[in-house]
Amino acid sequence: MYAGDDSRQSLTATGFLDAFYPCMYMSAASQARIGMTARKEIKKQRRAQRQAAQRAGQRAQARIRRVVYGLAAAAVIGIVVAGAVIVGTRVRSSSGEDANVPTVLLAMGDNFFQPRSVTVKMRQTYRIRLWNQGQAVHNFVMAGPDQRLGSGDDVVSDDVQGGEFGSVKVRVDEPGKYGFVCTYHGGMGGTVVVEPP
Repeated sequence: MYAGDDSRQSLTATGFLDAFYPCMYMSAASQARIGMTARKEIKKQRRAQRQAAQRAGQRAQARIRRVVYGLAAAAVIGIVVAGAVIVGTRVRSSSGEDANVPTVLLAMGDNFFQPRSVTVKMRQTYRIRLWNQGQAVHNFVMAGPDQRLGSGDDVVSDDVQGGEFGSVKVRVDEPGKYGFVCTYHGGMGGTVVVEPP
């Protein structure tokens, strides 16, 4: 108590502790329940934070996948369109004596020709421009007038290294279908269709 002042109540040590440490006088079971509840709340908060981080990561991965798939689709479409334009186009050569020789572009890849069939007119000389889009070495061997490969009258190009161009001149005087192959890769072939003028 304060000296000379009876109107004020004194704050005893017990009163002080009661005010600031209420759990001191709680039963052990009550204290355990409060502690358990606090731990459960902390666990809930941490679980919610982990789940939110996982959802954010999944959303970011989905966005990245959409961008990558979109770019891949655009690249494939661009390659297909460019390939269709380049491969299906006949162009004329502009060099001196070959200025009047029509050129047909034939793409080669690892184990394929594109297009698999080329159409030309009989009794006309053509240049077949070979574009090796693959990694391996390829060549072009076309059946001669007897329409059989390997009979000695075949049209044979030089080897074309990966990523490079080559060419071969072809003239056929009889209509029909003439097979062509790459002698380095079995199953890699196609057909030259020779039509009347």
